[in-house]
Amino acid sequence: MSLMTREDMLRELELLPAWQMRQPLPMSLKTASPAPEEMPTEPTIPAVVDSLEAEPVLSSVPEPVSQGVQALPLRLLLSEDNAFAFLITPYAAEDDMQAIETLLKNMIRAMHTSCHIDVTDMADNIFAEHAPKLIISMGAEPANALFNKSSTVEEWRSNQHENQPLYGNIPVIVTCHPAYLLENTLDKAQAWRDLCLAMKLVPRL
Repeated sequence: MSLMTREDMLRELELLPAWQMRQPLPMSLKTASPAPEEMPTEPTIPAVVDSLEAEPVLSSVPEPVSQGVQALPLRLLLSEDNAFAFLITPYAAEDDMQAIETLLKNMIRAMHTSCHIDVTDMADNIFAEHAPKLIISMGAEPANALFNKSSTVEEWRSNQHENQPLYGNIPVIVTCHPAYLLENTLDKAQAWRDLCLAMKLVPRL
């Protein structure tokens, strides 16, 4: 019986290929992976695909309103019994001030009241000194200034007959500006309904 060499034994046990892998690798395989000193020290960040858009970042900051709304000075006409605070923006120079003022006073008189205070100031200062039962915004601008919004009269009026917004704890009714009513006389009936709602609410407050 012939003696088996070490190579014959390894080949018989199918270990020869694994054993041979411990031999030095060819130069072509040595260059397949970088040496330790050539490895990058930080992971590589994949490039962003140009066709993908970044997801929007949600923010709790409210949408900005039109410039100057919050800083808008308001004119207050306060009824003698402090029930109604009529808020209106000061008239522009090009407005027909006399006609607007006459209609405003007629609207107040139609509510069987009159005003003993007539001041123009910022909303915070006005309501720091005066506490009416109900606020009537003549046009959308005073209400927008109070609530930091940019809504239209129609948007304010959409549900105010069922649910009035509160400035502090004071209900707010929005109706048409007298200047608007002078040019849109058919909407006077709508404005009168708003004033009737205000008169109906005050005794409950």
